[in-house]
Amino acid sequence: MENGVLKRAYRNSYLLTALALLFVVAFWLFTRLANTPPTPVVWDMGGTPFVPASSVQAEGYHQPTAPGKAPQLLREVKP
Repeated sequence: MENGVLKRAYRNSYLLTALALLFVVAFWLFTRLANTPPTPVVWDMGGTPFVPASSVQAEGYHQPTAPGKAPQLLREVKP
């Protein structure tokens, strides 16, 4: 092989490698920008957040029990 042909072959291989890398990066950017999820809708009605066992209407947290026994509440709700 002549020296000029070998240099041209190396140059072409570097160009093809750079083009392939550019294609991968461009495709990744396109995919990333095209598939970003929209911002979620905030349903803020001005109320108070729910906190379990924070009021008399809440049921409270359950304690772990032995198998076969019914779970008991940490705080009993009295009517």
